[in-house]
Amino acid sequence: MAGDFNRRLARIEKRLGKELGKLNLRNCNCREVTFLVEGKEQEFEAEMNQSCPAHGFRDLGIVVIEDWRDSRAVQELQQEYHRRHVDAERARAEQKKKIREELLSGVIQEERLAM
Repeated sequence: MAGDFNRRLARIEKRLGKELGKLNLRNCNCREVTFLVEGKEQEFEAEMNQSCPAHGFRDLGIVVIEDWRDSRAVQELQQEYHRRHVDAERARAEQKKKIREELLSGVIQEERLAM
């Protein structure tokens, strides 16, 4: 029984690895740090609106706010980016969950066919 479980788990891990391997990280344009400077909100917004070829959502990393003098535009951009980031993380988690469920379903169906 333990051997069957280990073989099934190995198949699941192999399939999951193939699915996740499709992400081409060489084309990733995410950043570790992005500066948000008052007076240059349009430049930040342009960065925020780009997508990442590898991940979909482009992670701008730590957003450092410079020269912020209670600028409403800067605050709104920061909030919008944060909202998008949370939405992207939620969507990514749902996608991983769906892949796992599909892989598990496939293994279960293969076992039924083998019986």
